[in-house]
Amino acid sequence: MNRWVTRFVWASAISVAAAGGVVAGPGEDESAAIAAYQAKDYPKAFALIRPLAEQGSARAQYDVAGLYANGNGVAKDETQAFGWYKKAAEQGLAPAEVALAQCYAEGAGVPRDGAAAKHWFTVAATNGYGPAEMMLGMGAMFGGSDNTDAAHWLRKAADEGYTPAIVMLAQSHAMNFNSSTEQAEAARWYRKAVDQGDPTAMTSLADLYARGRGVPEDNAEANRLLTMAAEHRDARAENQLALVYGMGRGVPKDTVQANMWLDLSQRDTPVPTGPLAETAKEMSKSVNSMLSAFAGKPTPEQLAEAHRLADAWASAHPQPPPEADDPPSWIVDAAK
Repeated sequence: MNRWVTRFVWASAISVAAAGGVVAGPGEDESAAIAAYQAKDYPKAFALIRPLAEQGSARAQYDVAGLYANGNGVAKDETQAFGWYKKAAEQGLAPAEVALAQCYAEGAGVPRDGAAAKHWFTVAATNGYGPAEMMLGMGAMFGGSDNTDAAHWLRKAADEGYTPAIVMLAQSHAMNFNSSTEQAEAARWYRKAVDQGDPTAMTSLADLYARGRGVPEDNAEANRLLTMAAEHRDARAENQLALVYGMGRGVPKDTVQANMWLDLSQRDTPVPTGPLAETAKEMSKSVNSMLSAFAGKPTPEQLAEAHRLADAWASAHPQPPPEADDPPSWIVDAAK
């Protein structure tokens, strides 16, 4: 399953569903499976959870499907993954409904079937599951359907507090550059996502404050938001902070600080491959040239100090852990 889809599926915690009723918390086998999964002992995790799936636990069925889908602890088998997702989805487990819809959409373990995919996305969305609502909105938006339908589902997910939908809704308003009303709406929705700790929203709202779009121009607030995002190691925010200190936008010009943030942004920007690699190199050179033009070419001593400060920042603000593919559902519950 696509990683970006998995991220949506796992963005909200799920209810604990099991055959015969609701389980209050992980049982002994579940606890052992959690420990095995976290230790990356996938064969053991699979051996522990498969019997629970066979006994009818929707949550366990979903987890077995994920293990099959990713080939963790068992040979990768999209047909088996589809079958287990279907069993869990038919018991009303929302993440399984979304996963099943994605199987139909991609033709993973089953012939591609757009109508079936939309059906299962709609089932989950109708029950108020944010990732499904957002996917229906994206499907309508990018699939050539009525934009009213896309707006309905995105707004529904956003109104229910689903952060990725809030950010996307804000972005859709922000694209209307010539409308002050739309820019104000973008700022309002970005603020909601900022309050939920989303670094993309922090950086985007900072841009609105820096440009005075939808909010009064306020460099101090823009820089505060950029620093918040940088604490999450957001490369775009770090790059903007490099320019802030290089240009002296709301702060005194500071060559060391500018190059510290440039150092961090280069560390935190994924290195592209293929045709994009050369483009990325050229963009990096352009940023360096821009900083030199604004703040002056750094001396070796200034670069060394910038690197030292970047090391200290990185140590105090470690990179968020990488996203996992389809972790067992109860790991989400246990992490609460």
